[in-house]
Amino acid sequence: MGKVESLHISKGKHKERIKVECIECKKEYGIIGDSYAGKGEKQVSLIAAETIGDMGKCCTNSPKPGEFKENITTSGINLAQYPIGTRIKIGCSVHEISEVGKTCYLFCDIDGGENLVPYQLILYLRKLLKTARLQLVM
Repeated sequence: MGKVESLHISKGKHKERIKVECIECKKEYGIIGDSYAGKGEKQVSLIAAETIGDMGKCCTNSPKPGEFKENITTSGINLAQYPIGTRIKIGCSVHEISEVGKTCYLFCDIDGGENLVPYQLILYLRKLLKTARLQLVM
C-alpha cells in the first residue's frame, strides 16, 4: 500500500515549495493556498520519493521532496503504471491524471552538469473530483 510522505504548497509562481502538515483539496480547483491552483490542467502534482532518490544518483545537489515543485510526495506506489485519464484516490480526495512527466531543472552530473534531465514519474492531476483534506500521519 502506498503512503503520502510529504505535502507542499507554493505561495507564488516559480517560488520554492513550503512543506506543510495538511492541505485542503478543493473540487475542480486544486489545493487551497497554492499559487498553481485554479481551473487549469495542473491543479495538483505528485512524485514518488523513489524517483527523487533515483534523481539524487545523478544530481550534484541531492534533491529533496518539494524541489521538483510537487505538492504530494508518495512512496510505495508505482506511478509509472498509470496512464493519462486514470482516476486515483489520495486519502479522501479523487483526482484524474492529466499529464505525465516534465523536465528536471536541477543541474546534473550528466554532460558535465550542463544537461537538463527529463524525468517521467511526476504526475499532474486535474479534475479534482472530490473536496478533501489531506494530513500527514506520523
